[in-house]
Formats: sequence, C-alpha cells, structure tokens
Amino acid sequence: MNDAPTAAEPADPARGSSAASPADRPRRPVLVELAAAVLVVGGALSILTSIEVAVHFADQGQPIDALAPVSVGIGAGLVILGLLIRSARAWLVTVNVVVIVAFLELTSGSMVGLFFGVLDVFVVLALFWERSWFQSPKDSVGATDQPLTPPTARPPTR
Repeated sequence: MNDAPTAAEPADPARGSSAASPADRPRRPVLVELAAAVLVVGGALSILTSIEVAVHFADQGQPIDALAPVSVGIGAGLVILGLLIRSARAWLVTVNVVVIVAFLELTSGSMVGLFFGVLDVFVVLALFWERSWFQSPKDSVGATDQPLTPPTARPPTR
C-alpha cells in the first residue's frame, strides 16, 4: 500500500506527513536568488583558485600552506550555504559565516579580496532585507495573538 499523498488525496497532517504544499510559502525573492548565486559562484571560484595556488606551489617545490585546505573548505561551505538559502534553510548560519568571510576578504588588502568582500556584504544585506521569507509560515500564524509576557509574570514592584 502506498502511503504517499496523491493529487486527489492531499497530505493529511494527522498522518504525520511533513510535505508542505508550494502554496504554503511565497515565491523566492529575487534578492535571495542573487545572494544564493553570489555564494555558489564565489565559493566555486574560491575552491578553484585555492586548488590552482596549491598546484602552483607544488610545481615550484614550495610547501603547501595549511591555509589551502581551509580555503577549499570555506569555499565548499559557501556553496552549500548558497544552496541551503535557496530552500529557506540555514539563514542564521549563512549570515554569520558570510559576515566572517566578508571581514576576512575586506581586510585582505587585495583588489580581488575587496571585490568579493563587497559581494559578501551585499549577500548579508540581501538576507537581512528578505528575512521574513525565511520564517516558517507556522511561525507567523497567530504570532500576534501571543502576549508579550508569560501569563505568570508579575508587574515589577517598587
């Protein structure tokens, strides 16, 4: 017996089906698409340039610094985070990682670092601008009905 919902039989929340319909979430904003694209392309370029530098040092007989694998890992992380934010996941992690990466790139002093640092600042601003899109539709339903203080809270005494 197939328990998957069909078009004629919608998903029943009582059965534990976690499949959300596409109508539950609004369309992906353009700024989120641009931010994800910047992260994916920037991360891929970071991986490729790190590998290129490591191969260049190896050809010259120089030791490969420990920063090369770290740089490849950061690039891979940016690619993964870029893909995750397209599906409205890992907003807080992405913002924190991109802020750190932007700081490192802006303080590098190179023109390429400044360019990618400015792109990362754009990503952070875009993610903050579209923050409401990342909130679950369940979180916003009834959020205004909640009191600001718990029911057991007492007013301060003087």
